[in-house]
Amino acid sequence: MLSGCTVARDIGGAFSPGTASSAPQAIAPAPSRETLIEPAAAPSPAARPGDMMGRPALVIVRFADEPVAYERALFDALSAALAAKPDARFAIVGIAPPQAEPAALTEAQADAGARAADVMQVMAEMGLPAERLMLLSTTSPIASATEVRVFAY
Repeated sequence: MLSGCTVARDIGGAFSPGTASSAPQAIAPAPSRETLIEPAAAPSPAARPGDMMGRPALVIVRFADEPVAYERALFDALSAALAAKPDARFAIVGIAPPQAEPAALTEAQADAGARAADVMQVMAEMGLPAERLMLLSTTSPIASATEVRVFAY
């Protein structure tokens, strides 16, 4: 498993960059960095912590001390989401872990927001229009490190 990146849900449909598809594709191939992905278990019908509006995240990127190569997993998840729903919109949520000290919490929240903005920029560079992207940030005990979750709606 690639440390830091989990494809949280396979929403169906395969996509290979450069392959013609009848569904309109709004994104271009991501940079070619090698990533290993461990698919998570299929979502249960009940909402779980970290779900948004009852939907599990397409991708969860956990940022620790080392750089995370998440672009390929993000590209694949976005492609599958667009194949299933060509007019899909995406919420990019930066999540900061709770902190005991107010100054540390402020720093963690700023880091989560900046990381989410970086992921949103990567998505824009893949060709998704800004009007289909929503940037959010929050603090949650479900996060043990700064993470960004991408949701389709």
